[in-house]
Amino acid sequence: MKNEFLFSASFRIRHPVLAADYILSAIPLYPRIINSVGMQRKTRQGDSLPGVYDRTYLSFPLDVSYYDSLEGFISSQIEKDYLSNEEFLRSLRQSGGEVEFFLGLCVYENKGIVLDHDLICRLARKSISLSFDLYGGNDEEK
Repeated sequence: MKNEFLFSASFRIRHPVLAADYILSAIPLYPRIINSVGMQRKTRQGDSLPGVYDRTYLSFPLDVSYYDSLEGFISSQIEKDYLSNEEFLRSLRQSGGEVEFFLGLCVYENKGIVLDHDLICRLARKSISLSFDLYGGNDEEK
């Protein structure tokens, strides 16, 4: 049976006042994007843009290659070391920040996905939201 969908994932953090370096000191992952509040805005190529970042934004790519189930992927990530400091994650949220798994799903045909309530409770305990980007594929992409 062909895969009914593909997905990609990243772990993202936004914060209105905390600098990226402070957050990075507590998250042992390699970011793909680092924008720190108050720093000069730049293009992806490093060229300056007008203004400064109004909040910190960090995006960490996550490897999904070992998973064929979205629920299995999320469940395994919750147990990873980078999410072990629940107090830190909770403090980010309580001080105005956002913490989330960003999940891009390419669906080839009608597909239902269920996230078990226990999984949702585990995410909530760690103050992690889910953000989805859903898009359709065509038959040639299967």
